[in-house]
Amino acid sequence: MKNWNISIFMSVIFILFAFLNLNDPDPLLWVSLYVFIGVVHLLGLIKKYLPSPFNHITTWLKFYLIISLSLLFYGCFYIPDLIIWLSASDKMDLVGKMKAEKSYIEGTRELGGLLIASMSMGYQYFSQK
Repeated sequence: MKNWNISIFMSVIFILFAFLNLNDPDPLLWVSLYVFIGVVHLLGLIKKYLPSPFNHITTWLKFYLIISLSLLFYGCFYIPDLIIWLSASDKMDLVGKMKAEKSYIEGTRELGGLLIASMSMGYQYFSQK
């Protein structure tokens, strides 16, 4: 039952993240990514009712692992932005204004979102293993 609650919570969180990214400079990428992660959490709840081979636990474990590793790989492209932010003098820019005036602020925020999404897939992987 605990896994159900967490999966529903994560689905709601990622759908909310998608809604908040509607005004992003590149909304198509981030809205679709967050909606996808939210839907994957919901599908994880009903996987035993899906037709074969989609109801096998090994299929889902591979799916979670591939998604998580893909998100981490994509996040590697934002590491230079994180390094620039870490070396900047004013760290409050990250959470200050929602309209980022510096590109490395936006990149650092996007890296954070990718890490959260990857960790949520990691949670699904380890909770069902």
